[in-house]
Amino acid sequence: MLTYGLFDGVARRDHLVVAAVLGLDDYKEIYGKGTEDYLDYLIELEDALLTVDPPAKVVRVPFHREMYRKWLEGSSWRDGPEARSAWALEVVQNAELFERLRAERPVLPRAPEEEREVIETLYLPCPLVCEEEADVQRLAHQLDPEVLAKFHGSILKHMPAVPPYRKLSKLRAQGVALMLGDRLIEPINAYEVEDHFDSAFLGDISTAIVKVPRHFRIKPPELEIEVYPVLVAVLLPVVLRGAEEDVEFLGEWLEGEFGPESVLVKEAREFLRAAGWHGEKAGPPGPILTARQVPHYLEALFEDEEEEPPDDPGRRGRTLKRVK
Repeated sequence: MLTYGLFDGVARRDHLVVAAVLGLDDYKEIYGKGTEDYLDYLIELEDALLTVDPPAKVVRVPFHREMYRKWLEGSSWRDGPEARSAWALEVVQNAELFERLRAERPVLPRAPEEEREVIETLYLPCPLVCEEEADVQRLAHQLDPEVLAKFHGSILKHMPAVPPYRKLSKLRAQGVALMLGDRLIEPINAYEVEDHFDSAFLGDISTAIVKVPRHFRIKPPELEIEVYPVLVAVLLPVVLRGAEEDVEFLGEWLEGEFGPESVLVKEAREFLRAAGWHGEKAGPPGPILTARQVPHYLEALFEDEEEEPPDDPGRRGRTLKRVK
């Protein structure tokens, strides 16, 4: 199998995949673009190499403008992405030439992966006790924006120093933005809501609250509740957007900060009270979860509910139905 131009400068022969890596000056001359676009090019190159079918041996070749031009004059290729990939393949197949080139240019440009713009959707689980139908109907409503904004401000107040989100280029960003979804969702929709933000959330950051599409709203009839009170586990989306390094750091911080009796758990309790879930209607919120962790959380939550002995016949002695 021989393929040229998988990406600019990338060719494949059987299991060997070679990539001519352009330097900044080469990129500017070829494309007439600036540094920010060049850094995006390095990220796109790495993405292209990650998509090749395995097994593949990837070899990166430092692009050499003069060597390439001399080769081009003696070949049948016309200058372009495929020609650069053909040149890189011939260089790698000539061990002596490749070693000489690497000795002349021992350092290859590196993709700024720490600046790659990413979106991560996490969830704050909220176990709620619905005493009556009105409590269940409230689950379907959008959250009060003022109440939500106050909770968002509480998180920011305790958050470690992280640069604010700033878009650097098409693929890169600096800092991180933390946003809260404007409605609670059912755990069964966690992956779909995550996919929605991954694919559709491409606009500028202008608010602390992001819209969760209405078709993800909680639909009381689908909960099939026949007896009250009932324990319902719901999720509040927490969306992080920004540089990969900063998003990863803030996500780890959130996971650690929403532990038992932490300040943020107390703030989350206050948020739920302000949203209408008073007293025993609001169980302990947290910890912060990924979509993948949600099923394990639900399993542990309802196991604990079943195993905990009643300590007050007038309160815990009642029977709670459960909705996951």
